[in-house]
Amino acid sequence: MAVNYVTQKCTSCAGTKLQYIDRLKAWRCEYCGTLIERHEQVDTLFTIKNVVRQVLVDVAYLRFDSARNNLVECEKIDSRYVGTILGEIVYSLNMILYGGVNEAQQRNFFSQLKKNYMALTQLSPSVSEDEIALYEFLDSSEATGTLILAFDFLEATDRRDFLFNFFKPEEVYSMHLNTMLTDFAIKRGKFELFDEIIKNADNIEKVPCLFTVLSNYPDSDRKIENVKNLIVQCGAMSENERGFFEEYLQSTSDSTKTKNAVVCALGNSEARPSISVIMESVISHIDDTTVLSATVDSILQRELLDVEIYTIIEYALSACTADSCVYILGKMKSTNQFVQLSHKHYCLILTRQDHPAERQKILDAALSFGALDRTKDAFISYYLCEVNEKYEYRILMLDYLLPLVEMISSASVEKYIVLTSIDGEMKPSVVKKIFGMKNNMSFLRNTLNSYITSSQDSHKTKNEVVCILLESGLTATPQACLQMITQGNVPYEQRLELLSRVTGSCVSSDEMFNLYINSVDYRSFESAIFSQLMSGITAVNDSVFMKYLIGINDLSAAKVNNISKMVQLSYNRPESIMCTINHNGNSVTCNTIQAYILVSPDDPQTAEAVAQVLCHRRPNLNTEVIAGGSRVKFKKYLSAQKNSLSQLTQILCDTCRI
Repeated sequence: MAVNYVTQKCTSCAGTKLQYIDRLKAWRCEYCGTLIERHEQVDTLFTIKNVVRQVLVDVAYLRFDSARNNLVECEKIDSRYVGTILGEIVYSLNMILYGGVNEAQQRNFFSQLKKNYMALTQLSPSVSEDEIALYEFLDSSEATGTLILAFDFLEATDRRDFLFNFFKPEEVYSMHLNTMLTDFAIKRGKFELFDEIIKNADNIEKVPCLFTVLSNYPDSDRKIENVKNLIVQCGAMSENERGFFEEYLQSTSDSTKTKNAVVCALGNSEARPSISVIMESVISHIDDTTVLSATVDSILQRELLDVEIYTIIEYALSACTADSCVYILGKMKSTNQFVQLSHKHYCLILTRQDHPAERQKILDAALSFGALDRTKDAFISYYLCEVNEKYEYRILMLDYLLPLVEMISSASVEKYIVLTSIDGEMKPSVVKKIFGMKNNMSFLRNTLNSYITSSQDSHKTKNEVVCILLESGLTATPQACLQMITQGNVPYEQRLELLSRVTGSCVSSDEMFNLYINSVDYRSFESAIFSQLMSGITAVNDSVFMKYLIGINDLSAAKVNNISKMVQLSYNRPESIMCTINHNGNSVTCNTIQAYILVSPDDPQTAEAVAQVLCHRRPNLNTEVIAGGSRVKFKKYLSAQKNSLSQLTQILCDTCRI
């Protein structure tokens, strides 16, 4: 059948850029605005156009049997007509995609598709006059929509875009076709078309469309409106859809504003994401309390489980801004939610990075629910001993926290003093604050002992803390003091300064001196420590005198001076102090001067000077000694040992005039 049309040009300016005006069934020139009507010139047999339209509409509704029958009618009328070829193209393509055919049938349909598309392009590489006339006649957006999708698949973009002159999204009633059109609109970035399609609420698959919007629509206010409208149109959704919304919130790059709008739109729907997902993905990112209020209010519309309440609180305390956190806690309070915060919740607040003033606002809101004294003690102790931040923040927080309780547990006080150095040089000021509170001093009696032997604090800090502890009534044992002054890794100046703090208040100088000399050997002996200790003593016992004289190799000048002083302070004269030594394999019991002559540990010069001090009063040294179990005069013993006496012994014998 041949049908001819007037050439598609403007009758006024010969322009070829024309726009179809459906209500007028005419074309308007985009250059001069002239309206051009089209008139058929040969026959009025329009049956084939009606059948082609029916084929396309059948395909839109997936009525493939009916479409096949109508396509046969088209072929009978005119198999070479452009409408018949278009029907063949649309039918073959949709059978491949949605016809449920096997692989062999798919190959057959694909072959027909290629053949018919080649036939179309051979008729006309671009939109022909016959096509234009057919499109004008169809007057069906469902028929036009199937053609748009087919041309898009075939990448015939000129023909596809031309068809939009005749397409009205609101007049598509096939849900299947609308689903395909929404996918096409998203894929091609035709979001205005998508918006128009989903307005046709009665004829779209609402839930799939909603998921498409969330997954693929660009983030914008328009997206928010589409989501809100679709959620309303979807009505009651079940837990089956919850997983999708949770995945969306957790993985999307959309703004917090958009995600928040989704949560609010879902309201109390069974499909609403879990509280933890909402808190993690939405609420914890909201800075504006005005926006936050809408979300929190929507969550609190229904009765929450305890686990949901504490999930909200924990995320608020750890992840939300201070203002948002305070708002959420306040909302919990005003809606009479039962909340009992543990010390772990308060620790979340204390470890936040906010300024202390912000954290204190949160603590005020949290404490409004009430807290047991043991809970307060637990989180205050945690901050005191564990939270390491700059001192300016620490002191502000401690000034807030310490007045919350009458006293801190003794274990926490001792831990802070002995084991931590968080506050560095400012530690003494914190210790003062702690001891300005009520403390059970009986439980702290070992604190000074433990602290003076610890080494994590600087010398200056340790001295100041020791002073505070002494002023508070704590004491140290002589053993602790000894351990302190024998710490070889600490400079002796620091050890002596600490010793001066505790000597007198905790232990006497004589006791400390005796304890030291009886505890050290020649390898651990420190001359400066010994001299400092000796400066405050009032008496020297025999064992200390004997050990220092014979067992310690001190500096020359120090030993001479120390022996001179010890002789004056000794309970007994040196020649009266008896001792037992090992000399040349013999066990010899004699006085200390005789012992020194036989086994002096000093160099000759020092030994001579010491001997002169010992013999200053010319004692009788030729007294009996016990050697090998026999009593014998000292000179006789020396004579018997003359072949094995050391040179130093011989020198000392001369010095002491034996």
